[in-house]
Amino acid sequence: MWVSLPLVCGPMTTLGTLDSNENLTTAWTMGVESSVSWRVGEILAVDAGHTFMATHDGENDRVLEGRAKHRLNGAVRVADPNWVLELGGRIAVQLGRVYFVPDARDVERKTDAPALTQLDVRLSKHFTEHLELAAGVDNLLDAG
Repeated sequence: MWVSLPLVCGPMTTLGTLDSNENLTTAWTMGVESSVSWRVGEILAVDAGHTFMATHDGENDRVLEGRAKHRLNGAVRVADPNWVLELGGRIAVQLGRVYFVPDARDVERKTDAPALTQLDVRLSKHFTEHLELAAGVDNLLDAG
């Protein structure tokens, strides 16, 4: 179990909603994380994982805003040992995020956020054990 700062929804702007952190006197998060890895020869490696998280905002007696109840992730790496090249992709999907958004009368309404999917890709070339050149794109889908 650990205590964290919740992400809270701020005012709407032309760029979207401003999010910020807010200190709470009573809050908790706890969860379970699992993962599995599979290596196929020298060339292919696959990883998958799942995190389940339960949260509580003690001040408002509700879940913490913006914290995903489920986070699914996976990665694939293809390596060529002769060329010392590695191509990798990583995906993470967050499900079950809840926000409390004030309406026109300033009454907070519970809003379920859509799934948030982040995709990263990376290509790297190893020159020595301690020297590598890499290029990649994080958040290829522009999530969030």
